[in-house]
Amino acid sequence: MQQAGPQHPSDVAAGLEVPELGRMAWMLFFEPVKLFHLLRTSGVRLPGAGLITQLTSGVAPARVYGLRMSLVLLLLAPLLTLMIAGGFGASGILIPRGLLGGVLLSGMLTGVAWAVLANLPFGTSLAIILPLAGLAGVLLLSSGAVPPEPTWLTPALLGGAPGAAAGWVFGPSRALNSGETLTPQRGAFIALLFAFMAALVTADGGTAYALQVAAWLMMGFLLCCFRLVTWPLEALLQLVLSVLERRFGVRTLRFSPVLWHDLSYLPLPGLAAHVQNVARHDPRLAQRVLASCFIAPGQRRIGQALQVALSELDRERLAAPLGP
Repeated sequence: MQQAGPQHPSDVAAGLEVPELGRMAWMLFFEPVKLFHLLRTSGVRLPGAGLITQLTSGVAPARVYGLRMSLVLLLLAPLLTLMIAGGFGASGILIPRGLLGGVLLSGMLTGVAWAVLANLPFGTSLAIILPLAGLAGVLLLSSGAVPPEPTWLTPALLGGAPGAAAGWVFGPSRALNSGETLTPQRGAFIALLFAFMAALVTADGGTAYALQVAAWLMMGFLLCCFRLVTWPLEALLQLVLSVLERRFGVRTLRFSPVLWHDLSYLPLPGLAAHVQNVARHDPRLAQRVLASCFIAPGQRRIGQALQVALSELDRERLAAPLGP
């Protein structure tokens, strides 16, 4: 019987190849630690290097990675923005083509420059997030939700929107560059640095105004970088999955958020009991969840408790008498 124990993320990625286009885009934002180790296992030595480095490395997996990430950068990023804009247009909220083109072009050019010359995952993230953030601003302005006169919404938008965009970019980019998630201490330091810069830029509006912008920027960054905005949905999903398996016998652990989100910073309620229940009839799945718990920062304490519980369960199985 295999003893329960934490797996290195590279063990989870062992035997896998560079993911396909859609899977690559998903892993970029939600499973960057697994993607890092998957790429390293596949032969990509520097997942955080620029596109030119990937294409000229002489390593076939690196070229495949560079080409597929380029498709995410050049096809999926603008397509996502245009689809969302088209959806709003179909609902009657029309966006001026000039504004839409300017938002898309500026975001794409920034992302492409970063991706080609410096950092492929960071630039690709920028190319996706910046046009979406700009689109949100254009929608608010064109719908009249933001009055022309400065109100409390003005510092919220000037600070919160860039902070949220930076949080969505920095969290996964850090993980895909190093294979490690951003620590709360370092994330707070980055948020403070951005807030200080924002306060300096907006100081002409007065001290109180600059502090409001800085506070909103910090809030937006921390909420998105540490995925606090997605945790309520993940927690609710985990509770529902746990109840379905415990009450009705439906096999649901394979859908647990811990398996598809590396950047979960708050513990998921009911996860430990769910895994212990499943470990009795599906130890392999339980071990897979255990490995994911040691990746996601918010689930590591749960993983430590599960490691002890699963090891005890293994000892009980070994001690049990064999049937006739």
